[in-house]
Amino acid sequence: MTGCFSYRLVESLNPRVTVKSKSALTKRMLPLLKRNLKEAMDKLLAKDLPQLGGVAFTSDIWSSRALNSYISLTMHYVDKDWKLRKFLMGCSNFDERHTAVEIGQKLDRMIEAINLPSDSSLTMVTDGGSNMVKAAKESPNIHDHIICLCHIISNSLKEAFEVIAVKEAVTMLKDLAACTHKSLQRTLEIKKECVERGSEYTCLLIEYLVNTFLSYTGR
Repeated sequence: MTGCFSYRLVESLNPRVTVKSKSALTKRMLPLLKRNLKEAMDKLLAKDLPQLGGVAFTSDIWSSRALNSYISLTMHYVDKDWKLRKFLMGCSNFDERHTAVEIGQKLDRMIEAINLPSDSSLTMVTDGGSNMVKAAKESPNIHDHIICLCHIISNSLKEAFEVIAVKEAVTMLKDLAACTHKSLQRTLEIKKECVERGSEYTCLLIEYLVNTFLSYTGR
């Protein structure tokens, strides 16, 4: 927190609080926090990893608006008490070209630094990008590779929403939902019909939207 106004604001809210300077945070407190967290993580992993038959990894590459790229590696496993554990094992700059070879070499170095038991089964989950898929499949450290289901669904929906009939149907349903949401009279009419028919309000609304959609599309 910097600036005279910020300091005065904190002092006025709680005079007992001592506002640390930017240099104190970046040079002393944050490195100390990082070191303490890593020591706690290493201690837990030293206890858990020898007892595991395998772990799963997830990895992704992200680029900022300034085109600074970063690659991450997260490890997931279930311990002996059936608790799901996950740790960010690495997140570093990735200035190389985003080829399968470069990605694979980076991931291999990050995995090898964990010191997993030699007989551990390692599974990698990534998006469906050809470079990520090839890097995982050709890595000597990865035994199985799975494409993220959420990524598959997301791509499928993107393609589906490009179909003209689907676009028109979505627009119509949005208009119907907005019309019902903003009109108390229409909402009360639907609720009244629910009471008369003995139907749940949500089920009737879905039925209403589906029937309107079918009549609109001529089915």
